[in-house]
Amino acid sequence: PPQAPAVKALRAHVQRLFLLAGTPAPGRDYILECLTNKPSRKVQNRYGNAMLKVATRKAGSVHVESRRGEYAAAILMDADPDILTFRAQPPTLDLLITDATGVTRGRQQYTPDFLVVKHDSLVVREYRDATTLTKRALKNPHQYYLDDAGSWHYRAAEEAYRAMGIAYEVIANQDLPHRLVAN
Repeated sequence: PPQAPAVKALRAHVQRLFLLAGTPAPGRDYILECLTNKPSRKVQNRYGNAMLKVATRKAGSVHVESRRGEYAAAILMDADPDILTFRAQPPTLDLLITDATGVTRGRQQYTPDFLVVKHDSLVVREYRDATTLTKRALKNPHQYYLDDAGSWHYRAAEEAYRAMGIAYEVIANQDLPHRLVAN
């Protein structure tokens, strides 16, 4: 098939990133599973979100769950020259939820929005409305918080992905240039 050389080149690039970053086996397995398989779950229409299908050059047809977050992100990632490809709904993880003292208080099944393969790194991204993030931070400030630089964090996901050698980012929908995407 015509895409075979592109897929082979992407796999070789990802393997180089694994070597450069020293990505441990669980992280390599997670990335390769995401790049090889279909999304880990179907998008869902709940909490007033909008299910959309986006045609992209870098990721093919991508299903997303929000117009202001995931849709805008997919359009921007498709245009970003630093991004080689991205995948929606990467594999689900079982996160350990801890309190401020480090005691495990529960577990949560978690599926992020995107896995992003850049020229120099691998990143898992979550896009959320700032209001939702603020509510979660008020309910559980140890897990959700805004740092001094204005970046949101979800501690349980950051720790799980860090253990796999993968960067993790939470991006507030309001930080995306919606007008640019709409135009």
